[in-house]
Amino acid sequence: MSEEAHLVFVYGTLRRGASNAFRMEGAEWLYPGFVKGRLYKVDWYPAVVLDETGGKVEGELWRVSEDQLRELDAFEGDEYRRTKVTVFSGHSARAVNEWDGDQTEAWIWEWKGEVDSLEWMESGNWMHFETTEPRKFHDGG
Repeated sequence: MSEEAHLVFVYGTLRRGASNAFRMEGAEWLYPGFVKGRLYKVDWYPAVVLDETGGKVEGELWRVSEDQLRELDAFEGDEYRRTKVTVFSGHSARAVNEWDGDQTEAWIWEWKGEVDSLEWMESGNWMHFETTEPRKFHDGG
């Protein structure tokens, strides 16, 4: 990529095989990973709340261009804030457990709203929901 590249972590409808995966076209998929937090079902799209004491939220690490990053910001909209997060790969020859594996910093879109009325997705994997529900397309989140 000739322009500046950014690492992003996606955990919901932007993942490979999910309803908005087409929005990642032109980006470079790197590897699966996870972050510390809690995953919620807002409607047919997810929300993550980062939490060092939370569980594992599964997703994917991607490399995107500056233009793609701006497009993703617009797609995510006002319900989310883009923030840096530590992404764990779970892989490393020196790792004692998955939290000790390789780590990198990436952008993530974190939910800004309340979660009290949302369904907590204890598995931490949006694809468990997306692969069992009919596909719907979404203008944000």
